[in-house]
Amino acid sequence: MRGFRLACSGPIITGMLRSITRTTWIFASLLGLSARSLTLEGAYQAALEKNEGPQTQIEREKQSDERVRQAKGSLLPSVSLAGSVQRQQQENFNGRTSHNVRLTAAQPIFRGTREYAALDSTKASAEAEKFRTSSVRLALYSNVATAYFEVLAAQIDLKNLEHMFELTRLRIKETQERSSVGRSRVADLLS
Repeated sequence: MRGFRLACSGPIITGMLRSITRTTWIFASLLGLSARSLTLEGAYQAALEKNEGPQTQIEREKQSDERVRQAKGSLLPSVSLAGSVQRQQQENFNGRTSHNVRLTAAQPIFRGTREYAALDSTKASAEAEKFRTSSVRLALYSNVATAYFEVLAAQIDLKNLEHMFELTRLRIKETQERSSVGRSRVADLLS
């Protein structure tokens, strides 16, 4: 029974070591950085660059800002410029060219509140997009921080398990040496 217990403890600890090492390696490889030189801020910046969610939200925010500018532009007066050139040939004259240029500016006295309401609506939408962008960034930061600290905890567990594995290996060696000399005790069988 003693040999079975000692033989089992090695593969169990080795499997745990492999699992923790794999978790650390996967997290670091997803971010494209080495696990040893990675800081939380560096992990967040790498996630911002590689994750499409925040980039998409930033583009939506830019589009909503552009809609606000367009809504403001609809409140400004409209100006149009038209020009024409005519050449008339008559029998009495050698030829006559006339130039016409017309500039028109229109500003209604009262537009109603439709355009102002649309401007307020687009401003509110732009503000909502800014809050969504902040929310997406905070959610990403939270996810990265959770993963980062899980990896740090896994690295600490890895060191502890490696130390425990080494102590167990030394204990097995010591027990085998005592057994070969014939000095094993009842307590050795239980360990």
